[in-house]
Amino acid sequence: MVPYHTAQLCTKLLTDYTAILNFINFVNDSNKLYSGPKKSDRKLDTLFRIVLVLLFHKRVYKMGRKKVRKFSSVEKTKIVLDLLKEELTLVELSSKYGVTSKTLQNWKHQFMEHAYLAFDPSKVVSAYKDEIAHLKDENDSLAKTLGKTTVERDWAVGKLKSLDLLSKKGLVESKLTHLPKARQCKLLSINRSFLYYKSSIEDSFNKEL
Repeated sequence: MVPYHTAQLCTKLLTDYTAILNFINFVNDSNKLYSGPKKSDRKLDTLFRIVLVLLFHKRVYKMGRKKVRKFSSVEKTKIVLDLLKEELTLVELSSKYGVTSKTLQNWKHQFMEHAYLAFDPSKVVSAYKDEIAHLKDENDSLAKTLGKTTVERDWAVGKLKSLDLLSKKGLVESKLTHLPKARQCKLLSINRSFLYYKSSIEDSFNKEL
């Protein structure tokens, strides 16, 4: 049995082949009209082969880039039930639904592994309740941490605002690789150029030393 994608590709190529023949006939008529009936068909045959190869590669490339179809849980269940009927072989079902045999086997394994839940739905509900409770506790813990961090940040920002420029300048560290000077200056609300500015008083003091 011809695989699904191969059959689809052949159908597309046959369509292109018909289009090529029409194109060839048009070019042939044009040659007879402008070059006379004795013109050689060798170049025309070469052109035909080149166009056919290009179209073939184009089709293969497009099919290779084709997005994989996503099946819903209902669709997967229907396909697996069809597989369990054993009316069609694995290869035939793969061609029918456009899914690889390995994927079908994985779906079947998942289906059989969790089939018992259909007879005991309370276990599913219980599992979801436990997960929801765990996520709620984790969310509450993160909220407390975030609140504490926000309070500490606001306190630190208030203290920084009360400092003068020289004090803020002294806080900038050049050896911090994970926090560049430009970012430090922005956090301290000072101009980066201020780091390299020396007043006339500082220059005089340095000269006296």
